[in-house]
Amino acid sequence: MGCAELDELEKKVNELFTFRDQYFETHSIEEAGKKQEDVQSKLDEIIKFADEIKETAEKADRVRYLYLLGRARNVQPDHSSQAEELLSRATKLDHRHTAAWNELGACLWKREDAVAAGNCFTRALESGKNPVSLRQLSMVQRQTAPRDPLQRSKQVEESLLKAKEAVELDLQDGVSWQILGNAYLSAFFAIKPDPKLLKQCLVAYQRAERDPAARSSPELHYNRAVCLKYEEQYQAALESFDMAARLFPTWSPPAEREKALLQHLSRVAEMVAARGKQKHKRLLAFTQELTKPRLGMYAEECTVGGRKVKLKPGLLSGLSPGTNTGRLLAGKVVCSVPAEDNVPFTFCLVDSEGSCVAVNVYNLAEGKGVIIGDTVVIPEPLLVTVDVRHKNQMVNFRLIRVQTPLLLAVNGRRPNPDVQAAVFLNTFNMSD
Repeated sequence: MGCAELDELEKKVNELFTFRDQYFETHSIEEAGKKQEDVQSKLDEIIKFADEIKETAEKADRVRYLYLLGRARNVQPDHSSQAEELLSRATKLDHRHTAAWNELGACLWKREDAVAAGNCFTRALESGKNPVSLRQLSMVQRQTAPRDPLQRSKQVEESLLKAKEAVELDLQDGVSWQILGNAYLSAFFAIKPDPKLLKQCLVAYQRAERDPAARSSPELHYNRAVCLKYEEQYQAALESFDMAARLFPTWSPPAEREKALLQHLSRVAEMVAARGKQKHKRLLAFTQELTKPRLGMYAEECTVGGRKVKLKPGLLSGLSPGTNTGRLLAGKVVCSVPAEDNVPFTFCLVDSEGSCVAVNVYNLAEGKGVIIGDTVVIPEPLLVTVDVRHKNQMVNFRLIRVQTPLLLAVNGRRPNPDVQAAVFLNTFNMSD
């Protein structure tokens, strides 16, 4: 038998989450600072209503009442001890209440207890597969992945499979697409630095934005900015960090990352323009040494990208945007430019004409970078132009991307395998 009071409570709780998730469908982004206050106001009304119907509702269906009130109290981004207590009571009374287990898991996740949250999502799956449990377990698996590279790679791969499965259960669910994007981003670093994974990540985020419940998510824009940064789409990355900050003004990481990235790009541009601020005499010595550079493993026919090739040495002036197939660039390191998180490792290189370019090297092990004066040889250099216009700042310089340090010949020597290391990256998820 139904209960009109519980039906009304459920309607109010569903409307509360719709109001939260689609806040910017009816409010301007300038009102972002009021969002939590407005959500809390609606939550207070629900709590008052729930107190008024408590006796009747608990008599009709105590588990449903506890779950609905617990879910409502779990609406804010911070952990709620009241929500945890209510949801725990609901799951104890009904061990097969999938929604209650999922909500309790989300509550524990906010308490930063990933293991306990994972146990809840696993319990929720005992009653059948559902996208919420699968995508949340995907998050947990990435968060709890071990430091050992092989074990970590395996667990991140399992996380990616769960995220894919969640999307397949509901192709219209933007939150599941968002979590899939996060899983692709983590896989890029923990499994294989394949640029295709970054492309798939961005496609997933694009699909997520079709859903009003996901497109106003600050964490979606934040994680997409991280992906765009590693794609070296710096203009778009800065704009996404800015959007995340505007959607959640009291959350500091987006604005901090935006500022740090813009400062780093400005510093790189400065050092490229100044050729590492090296004195003329030293630069002259560098360029003279480069007339007969040590090409190491690239001096003769070599294997690049699975192909046997004889690369032709050239100058920066002879490179075109994109991959310069069949070409070889030799240069001298004139400076390094540390980044906030040391990823990528950035240094500046001059060729024999004294032209300077920035170089980004990904997946470099800690302490394995190059130093000033090293001769670096780059096969088939991938050249891009960085042109940023953001918040009254302009940045412009040329950049070469190197996906792995194993491609570089440094001072004529072949790199040891230990120069490469996977980056341990955790995407940000505020809540489901």
